[in-house]
Amino acid sequence: MIDLPTPVYFACGCAGAAGFGILFNVPPRLLLVCVLGGGIAVATRGLVALDHTYALFGHTFGWKGFGIEVGATVGALVAGVWGVLWSHKLRTPSSVLSVPAVIPLVPGVFSYKALMNLVNINHVNPTERQAALVATFEYGLKALIIIIGITLGVTLPRMVNRWMMKRQAARAAGVPLKVAH
Repeated sequence: MIDLPTPVYFACGCAGAAGFGILFNVPPRLLLVCVLGGGIAVATRGLVALDHTYALFGHTFGWKGFGIEVGATVGALVAGVWGVLWSHKLRTPSSVLSVPAVIPLVPGVFSYKALMNLVNINHVNPTERQAALVATFEYGLKALIIIIGITLGVTLPRMVNRWMMKRQAARAAGVPLKVAH
């Protein structure tokens, strides 16, 4: 992942989410929310994944990045929460808002490198074949972990929201809540 300023990540995420929002026929009244969600998701991925240091009043502070896998998961989680919060206000399913927002997080480069290495494995020098297999496995595993993280990040806020709404409806109806032991 290239280390760019956070506003650049935000702009790129907005552009990607806008393109996929239009591609998925998101209604125009909801498109701005999708675009901002994509920008926030990609900017969050950059903030979480990369190392950051800042100097303020003669003191240096910052944090060590957690890697692109954790960054994509947290970015998707933020986009999922964003979609759930706005879905209540706009009276639309949260997936309409959060799915186009997380599409820019999909690991296209890692998937491409894994597949290209796999296709070209027979053309590699036999002495270098083991290293090529390891690289193929690493790219594929990284892509798989990111995809699983994106799936969890979008799904968990929706599941929690659904659970909370069921509890709220049960309380309003006067139904006693089941307590797990």
